[in-house]
Amino acid sequence: MLPSLQSGMIPKMSAALAAVDAGVPRAHIVDGRRPHSMLLEIVTSEGVGTQVVPDAEVQA
Repeated sequence: MLPSLQSGMIPKMSAALAAVDAGVPRAHIVDGRRPHSMLLEIVTSEGVGTQVVPDAEVQA
């Protein structure tokens, strides 16, 4: 997925993926220029950004 992103999104997505790989339960990428974007992402069920979560573990 990373190669298909616009160049400005690659560092943001790379950082979010690194955080999740390091054990953070989820990472959010939001547009800070949008008023109240952090609150809308965290408090609403729809969100306004991109949420990155780890892959589901395969259960045997």
